Amino acid sequence: MVKKVTFFVVLFLLGLIPTTFAQISNIVSEVKIGNAKENEPLTLEVRFQQSALVTKAVIAYRSFGQNEYTQSEMNLQGTSAFFTISAAEVIPPNIEYYMLFTLTSGGEETYPLEFITSNNPIQITVQGISGKDKEVLIMSPEKNEKILPAEFFISISLLRASDIVNKSATKIYLDNKDITNLALFADDIIIISPENFQIQLKDGLHNLAIELYDTANVLYHSVSSQFVIINPSYALLGQSAIKYAADVRLESRNENVQTVGTWYNNVNVNVQADYKGFELTGNVYATSEEKKYLQPNNRYMISLSTDYAAVTLGDHYPKYPSLVLNGKRVRGFSGEINLGFFNIQTSLGEISRNVEGTFIQYKDSLGGNI
Repeated sequence: MVKKVTFFVVLFLLGLIPTTFAQISNIVSEVKIGNAKENEPLTLEVRFQQSALVTKAVIAYRSFGQNEYTQSEMNLQGTSAFFTISAAEVIPPNIEYYMLFTLTSGGEETYPLEFITSNNPIQITVQGISGKDKEVLIMSPEKNEKILPAEFFISISLLRASDIVNKSATKIYLDNKDITNLALFADDIIIISPENFQIQLKDGLHNLAIELYDTANVLYHSVSSQFVIINPSYALLGQSAIKYAADVRLESRNENVQTVGTWYNNVNVNVQADYKGFELTGNVYATSEEKKYLQPNNRYMISLSTDYAAVTLGDHYPKYPSLVLNGKRVRGFSGEINLGFFNIQTSLGEISRNVEGTFIQYKDSLGGNI
């Protein structure tokens, strides 16, 4: 009996040690992932620690059945980075990914930290399409909708739900928190109004989940969606046909490393406008880390798009087949026409700029030039 107990304790400790001392990242504080649903775009948001100085973020991912990773540069905004995996690449049962960050110190770090030695990526479970999904209609907020906190409300229709569903037993979760007690049930409609919703929502990605139960109180089906809360400083000005918004963020911080202090100053300006199907988007990110002898850290972009065409100038990330160009930042011009049966896309610009080095002449101890 003693031998059995000892053997159990040893196995328990051996299994516990790797989990206890595993460290997934030195610079990433949080990774938020939207609902992974088959044939639907999947958005990832990476939030860095305040002290992290990341100049470039690259995500490498592969769909189920693929051997090679697709590498794409993420969109850096302040202390966050964003990337959306296209709907065609979201395939059950999972997606595997890892990330590679370039630091201002010149070093690199992977996420997870152990990927270099273990070669084990992170898996995202992808839910397959179910016929029951159509029984629940999330009318508000719409999937991937960007909204202000004051405009947030939830509206759900169960008109198409099966007769075996007990609609009054439906549960609603926001970021894994049960908020069913805030809901008003009115036949086939469920509403959570702003007046009843007193939870302070943070900026960024949020997940909304709905659970249906049958008359035996057994889970019948669940659906989920995602939306983005934008900064409260966004201001929709005017009630005319033209809708526009602006967001300005200023950051200034001082970091001391071994008694050496360094100031970092950043400005991020986002502008959006919409008029009768035409959408204008502009972004300016300026930082004191911009140096002529380094690759650019500043970002400038303006884009005009409709359902069938788009034109982009400045720093952007066009998508092409991996053997042509994919996931790279291009500073220049891109245009595309999408007619369904006929599509054309073109880009002109540079992915890196020429950096002139400085010739420094030294003399060795024997008087020769080096």
